Amino acid sequence: MHPGFLSRLAAPIAALAIWASASAQPPTPPEPEPVARIQGLAQQGDANAQVKLGDWYRKGAGASPDWEKARFWYQKAAAQGHARGLLKLGVIYWEGLGVPQNRNEAVKLYLKSAALGDADAGSKLAYAYKLGVGVPKDDARALHWLVFSADLGAPLAQVVLGQLYEAGDNGTGKNPVIAYALYELAAGGKTEEAREGRKARAALEWAISPREKVLAQVLATRIRSSGLKKVLAGSGAVR
Repeated sequence: MHPGFLSRLAAPIAALAIWASASAQPPTPPEPEPVARIQGLAQQGDANAQVKLGDWYRKGAGASPDWEKARFWYQKAAAQGHARGLLKLGVIYWEGLGVPQNRNEAVKLYLKSAALGDADAGSKLAYAYKLGVGVPKDDARALHWLVFSADLGAPLAQVVLGQLYEAGDNGTGKNPVIAYALYELAAGGKTEEAREGRKARAALEWAISPREKVLAQVLATRIRSSGLKKVLAGSGAVR
């Protein structure tokens, strides 16, 4: 791994931590009638409803968050192998929300969630492995999980990975075409992550040629149809 990886990644990988605090923010609770329906489904064992009910208790029905009940319902969903239930239970342990903070346990839950294909869990794992929080520090594993999340379409992971390709700190040398393609993928939508993608794309646009821009746009199309991992594993991806 390039020796400048940590310093270069410090700012963007810190952005991955935004997910942790953002996911800890309580969602807007549903109206009373849907809540009653969700409660009924959750009590019948519906894992999706159990996660929704956990989200609702995080808000606290208009009062303070009830972390104990939120954790209870996330645990119910997690016990059924629900990816989001595992992830959100992990956030509770990572942040220490109503329980003693236990980042080792959080990482275990993130790993289970990621194994079920959750992109956000992969971003959390990239952050944990990069900084050695809850697991031994491992740059290669951090990059693995970053690619995993970017491949699943997580815009923030795409931006961070693009920054690594732009700087040449990903172990494969600089590749502004791949970087621009990743920013292009991240730039859609109205989220904060998409805005970061547009900003990064605009900044890089000044440094690449018109031909490189066209190549990057073609590459973005290939990634959308074939997947990031497959394209990057191809013969040189872009020359």
